Amino acid sequence: MPEVLAQAGYKHRGIFGKWHLGHSDVQYHPLRRGFTEFVGHYNGAIDYFTHQRDGMLDWHRDHEPNRDEGYSTDLIAEAAVQFINRHAGDDSPLLCYVPFNAPHSPLQAKDEDLARYRHLTDVEPRLSQPPGRAAQVNGSYGARDGGKNQRQTLAAMISSMDQGIGRILEALKANGIDDNTLVWFFSDNGGVAPGDNRPLRGAKASVLEGGVRVPSAVRWPDRIPAGGKIDTPLAYIDVLPTLMRVAGIEAHGGKPLDGMDVLDVLTGQREELRRELYNYIGQQGEADEQLALIDSPWKLIVSGMDIRNKSVPQPEREILLFQINMDPYEEHNVADMHPQIVDRMWDKLVAFRELQPAGAVPPYNSREDRFEPLPDWKMPDHIRSK
Repeated sequence: MPEVLAQAGYKHRGIFGKWHLGHSDVQYHPLRRGFTEFVGHYNGAIDYFTHQRDGMLDWHRDHEPNRDEGYSTDLIAEAAVQFINRHAGDDSPLLCYVPFNAPHSPLQAKDEDLARYRHLTDVEPRLSQPPGRAAQVNGSYGARDGGKNQRQTLAAMISSMDQGIGRILEALKANGIDDNTLVWFFSDNGGVAPGDNRPLRGAKASVLEGGVRVPSAVRWPDRIPAGGKIDTPLAYIDVLPTLMRVAGIEAHGGKPLDGMDVLDVLTGQREELRRELYNYIGQQGEADEQLALIDSPWKLIVSGMDIRNKSVPQPEREILLFQINMDPYEEHNVADMHPQIVDRMWDKLVAFRELQPAGAVPPYNSREDRFEPLPDWKMPDHIRSK
């Protein structure tokens, strides 16, 4: 995204928050991937107050450790606001990418935010998984909860992020660029306990709707009418081709893109898209994978052994088929009623799964050569001299 927008004259391209896209070598640093400014953390799940991960500081400004004090959500919002204030008057457009780490674990909130939610009581979240699967819950990493219950803390963390987003929007307005700035907000996956995705079924680490369907909002007063609602499914892979259209870029080095340009949907000129959407979770290894295909009006989920393994009979895997346009809460498995639809979509899932190249990323936590960070989570500079 920043590399492509640089071609369109976006001189200033800032990232503020969670990188989490590679820290084993300096070649993966945000400033090596097209951004011009960076404040935030390389890994995930940092302490919101000390900014540490695994006992070491993971907070940086560009390439150097950053020892600014404060709640990380506030610091991320402040860095974004300062970036906007510095560059809003320039003669080039700007890219401001703000991946808040909130409300990811550890569950930690400020006292002033907690005070607003003391009335909340804990509820038993129904983050249901496919049959036979335990709910996935983010580890706390030694979190200091601070609230009487986790639901209070989660609400306070989200409230703090809300305030940060409000500050960013106010900065756009104060600099007179809010009407012609596209703001696109969305989450990366469904929630986990103590969150609650009801009425959707499932949670993070599941291909059920509660794991893969998240809220999104777009604001662009000069182009997008206010108050509209989009019902057709969009995906994070649509962001790049859509921004390329906005910026007037027709191609990206000849590379095919997985996503679609959805600008006409955002502006209300088009109501629906004809497409297939795939989801895959293989963190537990090839013996326990989850695949999903949405090909409206149907959604097929296959769980179990790698679907490419033809020695495993189809019935030995878990197969769920939902008429997703009529059953968005995935309550009625109709696989037995529509075997031909299952077979057709099954073949598409096999073809999708076969796209994985040799030497792909191994299952989560399976590597024996566990990465050991350098002090202050400094990135190794193996290629700096090349």
